[in-house]
Amino acid sequence: MDSKLKSVRAGHKGAVTKLLVKFDELKSKTDTEVDEVKALDDAVTQKQKTLIDLNNRLLEQTSEENLEQEITDSDEYMYELDCKIRQIRKFIKSFETNTIISHDTVGPSTSRLNPDAYNFTPEARVDMNRCAIDSMNQQYSINAPAVHTRPSENVMFQVPSWIYRFIANCRKSRLHRIQSKFITCEELQDATEKWIISAQRISFDKEIRTLKSPNRTHPIP
Repeated sequence: MDSKLKSVRAGHKGAVTKLLVKFDELKSKTDTEVDEVKALDDAVTQKQKTLIDLNNRLLEQTSEENLEQEITDSDEYMYELDCKIRQIRKFIKSFETNTIISHDTVGPSTSRLNPDAYNFTPEARVDMNRCAIDSMNQQYSINAPAVHTRPSENVMFQVPSWIYRFIANCRKSRLHRIQSKFITCEELQDATEKWIISAQRISFDKEIRTLKSPNRTHPIP
């Protein structure tokens, strides 16, 4: 019975190895669908549960002199498998995040901004950046960075937009809180301008203080 269970366990471990090889292949492909990775994650998770059950059954049948080695080997394998599963799920999360950012729009979700909640997951239309850029170009006669073409900058301006809305909603009554599921052009523009002002204060502090001085007699540093 003990040898049969070990053979069954070895078979499941072999299946896990094939699934992990498949995951490495999916990571390297450019046309991978997230559903493929999710299906693989489900399969590996199910194998993990099966192996846990087999390990427990084998422990019950293992002699005392071999018990320590069996526990050590099982724990090491399960630890490595858990790390692999975490990698798969991290890849799925990263994949989904990049997909949302790369699309022109994201679909509405059932979640709503709730300042009473411990956390919330905002969603925004990526093309809102274009509104803020056009407005800034007209107001300042400058060519603002095309943040809609740069995902990292895109997120950099979207995140504070949601934070500023959250803070504003906390200060308002429930009746007057903004409940829109998308960032508005005005909110995105406000966040972008605050970033620019903050950067100016850090990089050109001396110049700004000199310009504001009523008794300026020396040149700008």
